[in-house]
Amino acid sequence: MGDGSMWPDWKKISILIIGVLVSPATYSKGYCNPEGAERELAVCRSQYDECKADFVALREYSYVRTTCVPQYRDCRSIVEGVYLEGCHTAREPKPSTPQPKARTATNPRYVIKGDTVYDNATNLTWMRCSLGQEWKDGIGCAGIVKRFMFDEAQAQGGNGWRMPSQRELMTLIDKDRRSSRTLPTIDTDAFPGMDLKIEQYYWTSTPSLDPNGWGVVSFLSGFDGFDHRFRSSSYAVRLVRDGQ
Repeated sequence: MGDGSMWPDWKKISILIIGVLVSPATYSKGYCNPEGAERELAVCRSQYDECKADFVALREYSYVRTTCVPQYRDCRSIVEGVYLEGCHTAREPKPSTPQPKARTATNPRYVIKGDTVYDNATNLTWMRCSLGQEWKDGIGCAGIVKRFMFDEAQAQGGNGWRMPSQRELMTLIDKDRRSSRTLPTIDTDAFPGMDLKIEQYYWTSTPSLDPNGWGVVSFLSGFDGFDHRFRSSSYAVRLVRDGQ
């Protein structure tokens, strides 16, 4: 058990998934298929959960970190590279309804369009409001920030919207506000309605080395290193999607 050799099935499954994804019938340069990516990422996640559950049942927690987490990251990276590589190419939108007029926020990297904000620095579009709130023109984010346990948070999104990785969410930390101890540590022009009465931890899709934890980001501390909390905790969610 000590060398992890009793766990070849997880590696074989990962290799099988990778082989399918990179087959010529599936992949072509510039391919963009968010629905396919969502489907395959669910497979990566399912295999990770199965791998982790097996090791946790045997109290071999170190193998979650050395086997399950790296395989999950590799699987996710390949899925995103295959299915989303072409999604980052700029395209002219084809709106069926009038689109909100874009405006530049205080920070020029952000372009605001009604209830969303596009980040020029990362090519990501964010929901301006936390889940539970509703955007209202002339008012901002109305309502109460909803908090979710991790499994429930992970189920949020759809139609291209998803929970961000920890690295993606940390790009929203405003270092100038953090240095001056101005709360919250996020651009409040681009992201209004932050609730200062709660801890302001936000869930991410990044797994923790602790089998019972998951990555979070705090906009009170503005800490931009790895941080995690138990998945049974309840925290806020801000959704993101790739491109404009």
